[in-house]
Amino acid sequence: MRWPVVAGALAASLAGLTAALTALHVPPHPAAGPHATAAAAQSPAHQREVDFWAVYGRATDERLNHQWDAAARDYRQALALNPNHWDSLYYLGGVLMELGHYADARDSFMRLANANHSARAHAQLGALYATPAAGSLFDLGRAAREFRLARASNGDESGSLLELGEVALAAGHDKQAQELLADAGRTDFRSVPAHFLLGYVRWKHGDAAGAREAMMQALALRKGQKPPAGAPGEGDTRLPGHASMSESQKGELFTPVMAAFWRAKGVGEERPLYAGVESYIRNLPSRSRFNAN
Repeated sequence: MRWPVVAGALAASLAGLTAALTALHVPPHPAAGPHATAAAAQSPAHQREVDFWAVYGRATDERLNHQWDAAARDYRQALALNPNHWDSLYYLGGVLMELGHYADARDSFMRLANANHSARAHAQLGALYATPAAGSLFDLGRAAREFRLARASNGDESGSLLELGEVALAAGHDKQAQELLADAGRTDFRSVPAHFLLGYVRWKHGDAAGAREAMMQALALRKGQKPPAGAPGEGDTRLPGHASMSESQKGELFTPVMAAFWRAKGVGEERPLYAGVESYIRNLPSRSRFNAN
């Protein structure tokens, strides 16, 4: 048996190899352990991602609690960490609208629209341009263009039909407004504004029966819904409700007149309500004209 001799030679060879590796400073290759995993977790890229989600979560909480200044600050910080996070851009634009910073909100929505042509970005741009409080940015033509782009980007975006109808109505395109509002009411059968404003168009053009029918539909739909933000319910005479009737709220062209509707008691009030719509439209800032087609 030659095993002892072979084993001795093998041991000598391994000792020599170890000495050679030591001389060359070649480290051994241990299996990845907890220390290696921890080092990877602490890499700059990983820490950046952790920081992003922390600040984004904080901004979301602030937005939901209407802490607009804090939310704007933190959404901007989130975007500094991840410039291509589209939700941060979208929500930053909405927060800036709440703050009345319309030019900055427009820039945020335009950046989002240019990046991925999303329906929601175009819809928000449309809402911004259709906001009388936006001052020089109030532009019904541009609003209509953005709402059309929103609809083209997402055929299921039924809200754009209502908004296009509202813009057409505010711009004096009654025929187009009537068609769009009727389509909006069919597409979203629970749309209170679609039925109420359609009734106004009919009332304006002498169709008293049609106006009353639309008013009854709007009232029936109202029973199963809560008033939207800024629109007080029936019998609510608190100051915020009255304020919402006298000036446009952020992002909703017809919020003031809809607030009045939500306070109406029932059929028989359509005449003063629709007279209020007429007065509101007449007193809007200079109405930009646009192609009704």
